Amino acid sequence: MLHDLTCDLDQAVAHTFRVMLALDCTPVPDCPQPVVPHLCLSATVLFSGGVAGWFAVAVDPQAARVLAAYLTGMPEQELSNTLSSDTVAELCNVIAGNWKSRRPPPLGNCALSLPSPAARGPECGNSTLTRLYTFASHRLMLQVSIC
Repeated sequence: MLHDLTCDLDQAVAHTFRVMLALDCTPVPDCPQPVVPHLCLSATVLFSGGVAGWFAVAVDPQAARVLAAYLTGMPEQELSNTLSSDTVAELCNVIAGNWKSRRPPPLGNCALSLPSPAARGPECGNSTLTRLYTFASHRLMLQVSIC
């Protein structure tokens, strides 16, 4: 089921980056140096209802500063770590909502939680899809898990 969601996921990421940040963000088929979640700023949105699971985004701290700079229009050196973290949480929230809106019920009818600063949600067995993307010479890791 998760692999059927890849196209909608890629479209949601591309649309969110284009509208929110005026940036291109494209899937990376093979990434020799993947994003390492425990070294990153990350956020997770849980979904529940007809289907339960979670949606997570992770980027390295420099990439988070770049995102915050694009979002706020402020120079990177003036941004706080808190603003970078908040940007990652908001990005996760918007991508999750965009992705959910592209899905038919029951997934399309699920409720989304507020984003939390976690690298991932609860264990859901082997039902986690991981996708890597590139934007402005940086990488973003996105994971979706359906329990």
